[in-house]
Amino acid sequence: MKSKILKLLKIMGIFLFIVFVVLAVSVIFITNQSDPDSYFGIKKEARSILFGISGNTKKADKELVKVQKMENSWREFDFRDIQGETPDKGADPQGYPALSKYEIQDIQIYKDVAFVTGDNRNEVRTNSRTPMSLDKAEELMEAYVFRSTDGGKTFDKQCFGKRSALGIRKVNNDLYLAIGVHMSKIKSTLLKAKDIGDTWEEVNFIPWVVLNKGMMIQGSYGDEQITNNGGETWKKVSENLQAYLDKFPKYHRPIPYQDKLVKLQDRKLIFFDIETDKEEVLPLNVPREKILDKGTLHSDKETGELSIRLFPDIVGNPREEQGSIWFPLEDKEVVFDKKLPKPVFLEVHGKYIGGFTKVEGVLTHIWTLDKGETWNYELLPNYFWEKNISYGDGQIWMEVLLRGKDGFQNGSYLAIGKIKDYKEENK
Repeated sequence: MKSKILKLLKIMGIFLFIVFVVLAVSVIFITNQSDPDSYFGIKKEARSILFGISGNTKKADKELVKVQKMENSWREFDFRDIQGETPDKGADPQGYPALSKYEIQDIQIYKDVAFVTGDNRNEVRTNSRTPMSLDKAEELMEAYVFRSTDGGKTFDKQCFGKRSALGIRKVNNDLYLAIGVHMSKIKSTLLKAKDIGDTWEEVNFIPWVVLNKGMMIQGSYGDEQITNNGGETWKKVSENLQAYLDKFPKYHRPIPYQDKLVKLQDRKLIFFDIETDKEEVLPLNVPREKILDKGTLHSDKETGELSIRLFPDIVGNPREEQGSIWFPLEDKEVVFDKKLPKPVFLEVHGKYIGGFTKVEGVLTHIWTLDKGETWNYELLPNYFWEKNISYGDGQIWMEVLLRGKDGFQNGSYLAIGKIKDYKEENK
């Protein structure tokens, strides 16, 4: 009898243990479901806005899990793999990432080659024994170009003396680099490389428009020159072309489209045909409830397609919450997804239309590869701050600050993301 009672108690104990485990797991599950930070640190409000009807967190969380699978395309890196690169001293005894020494001016991606240009003003100021003004740092800083030919796995580094490497531009198969200081009265030095940036030589001008591999225009206001043979010989532009260029203010020059120049002005596209030496005007059928973003006529470097950013006219159409991208030669408008709680600024790069915004404080990447038929979202809660964003060949490069368990991690990193399905869609 005693053994039967002990056996029964043992069975009851096992049963109660199983019940306890089930209840504990249920409590943890329910707690996690109600905890706004339980899903990748993303608040319930942000999940609901993007992935479900307000209050329908179950649906939102299912969609969120799908979206997070895209995050494996992102990675962060630094310059410490470069021989001689060490962490920035900063105020932290352990130091900041080596990237924190540098002020990035520009990032450019040309298929399998990426360039990060800038200077070491941060290092100059950090190493100073006394507080140093920005003006003084600009006198001492040096210009650097970091180049990667393997998607950011490794970099090489070039120094160009004093001042800053402001940016690199690819013209046909040549690279042009400006060395100077923004807003400085000192004229920038212009360099050219014919070998993907291995060796550089000083030049007088950077061609500011490339119509095809042979036809380019260079020079400044009233002194423009044109070439038809890729830069072997130059001649002054025609009187008609000079009159066309003189119509537009400084720093707002026309952009190339096929073998023409084009400028957006007063809801019209004003073309200049180089072959006929004549001007053409195309009135635009801009939607009445939209406002043109002045100066944002864009010629895509991958496709040559023209596009214009439009903004809602809040006075004329207060219900309209989002902007759009308009392709004037197709008369097609791609309206941004209405899910987003505030206007966003999206870019056009090949088949990609997209950009970044914040939803309830969470950095959100939004994009479409089919001109707005379907929209994709990617939540990046580990990135708090982003700048110097560059797009190219299905990649996104940008400078970021990372969130750690105890707050923000010291110093900034470079992040690279590969847009899912871009290669397939862009065939």
